Amino acid sequence: MKVKELLSDESKWTRNAYARNRYGESVLPSDPEATCFCLSGAIDKCYGSNPPLAWAVSCKIEGVLPRAWHGGIQTISNFNDNACFDQIKKVLEEADV
Repeated sequence: MKVKELLSDESKWTRNAYARNRYGESVLPSDPEATCFCLSGAIDKCYGSNPPLAWAVSCKIEGVLPRAWHGGIQTISNFNDNACFDQIKKVLEEADV
């Protein structure tokens, strides 16, 4: 499953935690009770069993992230926690992951 398929709608996305359960509690992305994920958590959920592929997907996403407000490189987590869902979807479509 691609990250963009896992994060197919806003109800499956979260901020400030890798993943959350149906009660909004922070859980690991691998937790069977996880219902929504941040970008990093979604990468882990989709590709965590294949670290080289997870790293490659992370690099593709980082390659299309907008520059940080200070002109530096934006991290996936920082972008996730400060973006709206439409921005998340745009990055995932552009990276095709």
